[in-house]
Amino acid sequence: MQDASTAANLTPPTSVAEQLALCPIHPVVRRQYNLPTSPLKQAGDEVLMRVARRQAACPFMGDSRFGKTCALNYIEAELHEVMPAVLVVKLVAASLRSRSSCTFHDHLFSACGGHIGPGRADGSRSLRRAAHRLVVQAHDNGSDQVVILVDEFGRLTVDELTYLADVTNLVQEHHIRTTTVAFGSCEIEMLRDTLRLCGRTDLIGRFMSGVMQFQGLCSEAELTEVMQAYDDPDIAQFPPGSGWSLTRFFWPTAWDAGHRLSHHCKHAWKAFADAARPEKLFQIGAEYWSLAIEHVLTTTMNFHLPTNPASAEIWPQAVEQSGFAHTLGVTYFPSRSSSTANSRKPPSEAHKHAEQE
Repeated sequence: MQDASTAANLTPPTSVAEQLALCPIHPVVRRQYNLPTSPLKQAGDEVLMRVARRQAACPFMGDSRFGKTCALNYIEAELHEVMPAVLVVKLVAASLRSRSSCTFHDHLFSACGGHIGPGRADGSRSLRRAAHRLVVQAHDNGSDQVVILVDEFGRLTVDELTYLADVTNLVQEHHIRTTTVAFGSCEIEMLRDTLRLCGRTDLIGRFMSGVMQFQGLCSEAELTEVMQAYDDPDIAQFPPGSGWSLTRFFWPTAWDAGHRLSHHCKHAWKAFADAARPEKLFQIGAEYWSLAIEHVLTTTMNFHLPTNPASAEIWPQAVEQSGFAHTLGVTYFPSRSSSTANSRKPPSEAHKHAEQE
């Protein structure tokens, strides 16, 4: 079997045997790819806008398995491309579990590439060390901005938010603005309630002002856009540099005959809509549409077949296999998010504003 590290040297398959040999390292099979969906692009635009305006926070709340971690990875890449001088630091709240300010600040120091030697600093010293690291790296980048990306934000404790505020306060004394971009689930609501009860509205204002809903796919048009991304070699290719889209690898002969994954969008959307009944307004999280599409591509893989490789009947099976129906009323409540479904904002001027900065 080919190793994924050799993918850059591979060429498109010319036979069934070569297709089978390459299949185990295909990004779709390994589930290692990230497509620019409408939810990701909207979140990315909002982050770029708020960073360009030097706002303190940009928090998002989304349901489980809707692609929040993928969104953070997408946003990190967007920031590096559009605003390359801005220092970007990533934290995962679930991995912190800080029992003291020293632990939290040391974790932040390490996330900035700092090396913690033997011995232990006291709380004041660890705070100054973490803040100094951020200031130095920002200056090295020629920037006066820092963006801190936080995954699983709702799992932070009140103390940890206080420790983070202490760092950003010290950094700001050096005339460097910090924007905290946070993604989390409904735990964010519980954290906000906790902060309100204990009188820490300062932390709500600092980190949780204007929490936005991170949505799934809300319409057939958005699902079509996603499926077109699988078909588009300008968005993703396999093998790398081959000019072959993600879809083409699985249906090379049918692809040459004009068949595309996006041609199946009506069948796919109907299968999700049938699974969501009686709900009329619903969203599809990234975990579920990707699993359904991956099921169809991998189970219908055929090198020689020149006709439509995927029948309409396979989509209900693919949606069932994705587990979408089992989330309804458990991890995802369509009625709770129906007010925001089908209300995707138009593309913003975020990139233009960011580049002007």
